[in-house]
Amino acid sequence: MKKFILPVINLISLILSGIVFGLGANTAVEFKFGNVAAGNWYQLVWQIAPQSNPNVFGIVGFFVFIAAVFFTLVTMIPFKARKFCVALVGLLFVAAGVFFFLTPNGAFGSRVNLYQNTDSFIAMAVLVFVAGGLELLGAAVEFLPEKK
Repeated sequence: MKKFILPVINLISLILSGIVFGLGANTAVEFKFGNVAAGNWYQLVWQIAPQSNPNVFGIVGFFVFIAAVFFTLVTMIPFKARKFCVALVGLLFVAAGVFFFLTPNGAFGSRVNLYQNTDSFIAMAVLVFVAGGLELLGAAVEFLPEKK
């Protein structure tokens, strides 16, 4: 049963990750007054404007998310330390979700109170948290003892 559950959980996490990549192209942040779009998630991560510093939260969150997706693919292959790798993947997804929520703070600095997150941006971060929770559930299943 354990051999069947983890690949299904990994597949669901990969589907959720694909949805997150698509939601990143939607408007992520808009002005509170006037509902004018301030950019999508990729623009918040990779464009330095409106401040002169790079968005460290966004860049780290992006690469943590990419690492989580990569290691999700790695955990599809059975190997001895897979249960530890699955736990790492779950923690990476959760960390990426936290960094996703911190991305507008890094992009706008002290002017963050002039902007609000859109529904698609919040859904993006929540889907990453769900994928992390599923992977941690898969790690818990992997740590269960084998039936004899």
